[in-house]
Amino acid sequence: MAISKGSPLTPKEGWLSDGRKVLRFPPTRWERTYQRLEITSGELLPDQLVPLF
Repeated sequence: MAISKGSPLTPKEGWLSDGRKVLRFPPTRWERTYQRLEITSGELLPDQLVPLF
């Protein structure tokens, strides 16, 4: 039987975009008594390669 060294991570990083606004969901640790979801929002600018957060 393997012993867990901590809570499992959520799936890898996720992104949602409507072409102008951007939401980023980084991996987080889930615990039975404490669950959180971190969301970073930003905006795509026409002259930039990466979103402005």
